[in-house]
Amino acid sequence: MIRLLTLLLVIVGLSSCEKKRTPERHLVPSNYEGVVITIYDQAGFPVLSMKDGYRVYEYPEDGILITSSKLEFGWASDETLDVLPDGTHRRISSGNVGNRREHFAASGSQEGGGAPEIEYAFKVIGSVDYWNRIDATEYDRKKEEAIRKLRVPKNNSEQDGADQPATALESKPEDNLNPKPESEVRPQ
Repeated sequence: MIRLLTLLLVIVGLSSCEKKRTPERHLVPSNYEGVVITIYDQAGFPVLSMKDGYRVYEYPEDGILITSSKLEFGWASDETLDVLPDGTHRRISSGNVGNRREHFAASGSQEGGGAPEIEYAFKVIGSVDYWNRIDATEYDRKKEEAIRKLRVPKNNSEQDGADQPATALESKPEDNLNPKPESEVRPQ
């Protein structure tokens, strides 16, 4: 009995050492099926709002959310909700219940290759049929689409009429406040 009590106290003690974080509420348009992605710690983008003790992620129709907030690590009870046309919310299952589900979620980082340094998190939302027909390249496509949105045009103009933004963010986070002309970031 003493061994069982000691084991229980050790387990409780170790589990209480894990860092807690603010719980997240992910709001996804109810007609969206695909990968939703959040790009963190990007100067010039809005911070995530707080409501009812949750950090709120409001995904636009394209599923790409860019924020100046930092990615938090640790344990919390998050929720992912559909935003219905009337503005109400419906829980999206993260288990094997119902056809519309949160199938997978992960976070990561990327640097180099001429792209901005980013930390990101994504979730796969959709039907079982959608989940069965996609592969890992779906995540990469969404991440590349999000990175393209980070390229900020200077004065809303383009260089020499090209289809390239006038400026691009340097890959170091400390330089994100000072965009460099694209010719200094990418080879011509």
